[in-house]
Amino acid sequence: MRQKLSKHFTIAIWQLVFIVIFATALGIGFNHVLNTPLALVGDGFNPGRLLDKTGKDISISLGEARSHFENKTAHFFDARDKKSFEMGHIKEATNIPFQDIDNYFMEVAENIAPETLIITYCDGQACNLSHELALFLNDMGFTNVRVLVNGWTQWQQANLPIESTSP
Repeated sequence: MRQKLSKHFTIAIWQLVFIVIFATALGIGFNHVLNTPLALVGDGFNPGRLLDKTGKDISISLGEARSHFENKTAHFFDARDKKSFEMGHIKEATNIPFQDIDNYFMEVAENIAPETLIITYCDGQACNLSHELALFLNDMGFTNVRVLVNGWTQWQQANLPIESTSP
C-alpha cells in the first residue's frame, strides 16, 4: 500500500512539474507576440507609460536628472504631500503637493518661464502624482516637463544631495 501511494505521489509531482513548465512556456510565447510585451527581466517599469497628451514620452532617467541638477538647468517639483516633503526631498526642490495644487501652483508658477525644464517626482514605482503634476503643468502652458519615476527613492539610493525642512 505504501509503495502504491509513493508511486502515485511521484506521478503527481511529475505532472505538476510538466504543467508548470508548459504554462510558463505558453505565457512566454504569448508575451512574445504582444505588440508591447512585458519585460521578462528588470523591474517591470515601462517608461512608455509616461506619455503626455501628444504621445511624447516624458520620463527622464536618474542620470539625466542628475546632470540637470548639477548644471542647475532644471527646476525640481516634489508632488508628494507637505509632511513627506518636509521630512526630506531633493535639495532645492519645490513642493507642489498634487492633492493641494490649487494652493501652491500660482505662487510657484509665476516665477518660472514656460520653456524652463521642470522635473517632477514622487516616491515609489506606483506613485502617479508626479505624472499627474506633469500633465497639469503641460495644460498650464509649461512645455518642457519631465517625470523622474520613483524619484525620491532613486535620488536617495544614489546618495545625491537632499535636504529636509522639518524641525
